[in-house]
Amino acid sequence: MSIGIQIHAKTDIIANVIVEAPFRNYGGVYLNLTVGAFSYLANDCCLYDLTIGRYCSIGDNVHILSQHPTDSFSTSPIFYEHVFDEPFRATQRSGYKNLVQTTIGNDVWIGSGVKIKTGITIGNGAVIGAGSVVTKDVAPFSIVAGVPAKLIKMRFSPDIIERIQTLAWWQYNLLPYQISWNDLESTLFQLENMRDLVPYVGKRYQIWNENGEMKGKPVS
Repeated sequence: MSIGIQIHAKTDIIANVIVEAPFRNYGGVYLNLTVGAFSYLANDCCLYDLTIGRYCSIGDNVHILSQHPTDSFSTSPIFYEHVFDEPFRATQRSGYKNLVQTTIGNDVWIGSGVKIKTGITIGNGAVIGAGSVVTKDVAPFSIVAGVPAKLIKMRFSPDIIERIQTLAWWQYNLLPYQISWNDLESTLFQLENMRDLVPYVGKRYQIWNENGEMKGKPVS
């Protein structure tokens, strides 16, 4: 396992999990995802078929919500996937997925207890208020909240958002630099005028649980 990857012992690996160092998750999480560097997951998250960018802050008890068919005879999944053991096991068939790819951009903050509908996209820099239920795509640098989640406001003006998106600062490891983080304009000016920034290439690892012990191997 790479230095910079902290996988809590109480992590349930559901399927494929790829992480880029540095990364950390806390206890009680269920994972099937790919996640970028400098991101972390708090306790008790259930995250399936998910791609997360870099520098993301995922609060505790965040869940991806599965979907059920509403235009067929029944909404029950027992007719298209294995739910019960024999003799109540239906013949599995293709054609419907209760989980589809969900995408979270870079520098996204998702508050505690948020529920996210499978298949949506949350843009770079977005903020999701605690307890929200997100049922549709979220625009970059927007703040949304509520049930269902609705736009509260944009974080910045359109020109600032465009500058940040163009800069795409999440490509870099900014920790070694002395940057005035408390002043937005100064921060942007410094980053836009840095000539020594080199895109960060983090080591990526596939993670799995083997007899109660977390294992990892490098992936390209």
